[in-house]
Amino acid sequence: MARCGACGLVFQVPPPGWEDLPGYYPPEYANYSVPTSLVARLLLKGTDYLEARQVIKLLGRTGRILDVGCGSGYYFDVLSAYGDWTLAGTEISRESAAVAIAKGYPVFIGQLEDLDLPAEQYDLVRMNHLLEHVINPVTTLEKVHRLLRPGGYLLLETPNVSCPDFHLFRRYWGALHLPRHIHLFNPRNLRRLLDSSGFDLGRLQFTLMTTGWALSIQNWLKSWRDIKLVNGRMKSYPLLLLGFLPFLVVQKALGVSTMMRVWARKR
Repeated sequence: MARCGACGLVFQVPPPGWEDLPGYYPPEYANYSVPTSLVARLLLKGTDYLEARQVIKLLGRTGRILDVGCGSGYYFDVLSAYGDWTLAGTEISRESAAVAIAKGYPVFIGQLEDLDLPAEQYDLVRMNHLLEHVINPVTTLEKVHRLLRPGGYLLLETPNVSCPDFHLFRRYWGALHLPRHIHLFNPRNLRRLLDSSGFDLGRLQFTLMTTGWALSIQNWLKSWRDIKLVNGRMKSYPLLLLGFLPFLVVQKALGVSTMMRVWARKR
């Protein structure tokens, strides 16, 4: 990884090619699965509710939503409990897309940038932990801008390299996630990117990455001892989640948490 001296963007050198990306996301990829521990499931339910409430504030309970990188359709299941939105997604993993399609959700398989989708079709495009995975964020956001209706919303969440845990853990940082994370942002360069891509920033807030410290510690421990993992997590992982919750709350209050959530509006 390298860092831009001007804006602070952290990025892979050299970046992967488009043809490499599908191989980074096998069917067993952890982010395609739902947490199994009670603690993780409860934390996920809380974040699901907060995000659904954000969508309701922006759109009400109807409208057309595109989830870029929708996986197996978990987010569609969440939204369906809160409103009557028309939902669609994109996904590069055929296996995960097949699960969402089997649930009845329309999913376009392939890279967003390569898909021939009609312009100005969506009221909201969601990119949850997606922007850091793309080879060219500018191209991706330009495509999103084209797909949104005038005044439509972009809702995204992405890691924040200005947080203290990135500087503490470095190559063991839980949100580094190589080789899948290609670009990592800070608040300043993310604002600039959105502005140059035709979006007016509505709000940038710092959110809790409930797995942040726990995953960083797991990565550090794995570097010097053999640890058995189940679904990508060690046995004591739920205890780490609970133990570091106070750190997460303090980080959020200080505006230096591991994750940034943004909503922006198409100009």
